[in-house]
Amino acid sequence: MLTEEKATTPRVGIVVGGRGVLAPHSRKTGETLQGMLRRRGWRCEVMEYDGRLADRLRADEVDLLYDVTFGVFGRVGLLAEICGLPLVGNSGAAAQVYDKVVLKERVKRHGFSTPKYLVYDRYTFENTWEQMSALPGPVVVKPASADLLSYGVRRFAAWEDEREAVKAHVESLFA
Repeated sequence: MLTEEKATTPRVGIVVGGRGVLAPHSRKTGETLQGMLRRRGWRCEVMEYDGRLADRLRADEVDLLYDVTFGVFGRVGLLAEICGLPLVGNSGAAAQVYDKVVLKERVKRHGFSTPKYLVYDRYTFENTWEQMSALPGPVVVKPASADLLSYGVRRFAAWEDEREAVKAHVESLFA
């Protein structure tokens, strides 16, 4: 009977890794989860979020994905949707709110106000950063996505008084 039960137990792929400083924590979380699930009789393996993941999913190695990645919000969910796999974690659609610009625009469409903002990219920042002077009062500089839990968010009391510090901080975010 035990052999029969194991054959019907879903194979769980615990997806770990991601980007930046939180990736090692994700791997540790994945190993802990794997131990807990195996003690309860589940068949599971830890799968790194890398260029080989899609091939492994297409090869039918797992029946269910469990996403414990950090910094790749929603991307595992999109892979699960493409491969037709159930997912424990954020779906691709739900993860769109991690993009702060998309979230702000959606919130505004529903009649809520949000602070004024400018969006820069690493390629045009040098030529357009003076536009920031159009923002009155305190300025909050942050990455557009919630990757790494908004690592790099910093508030400046006044744009003009802290001009060089603001520029240095923005440059460090693009580095």
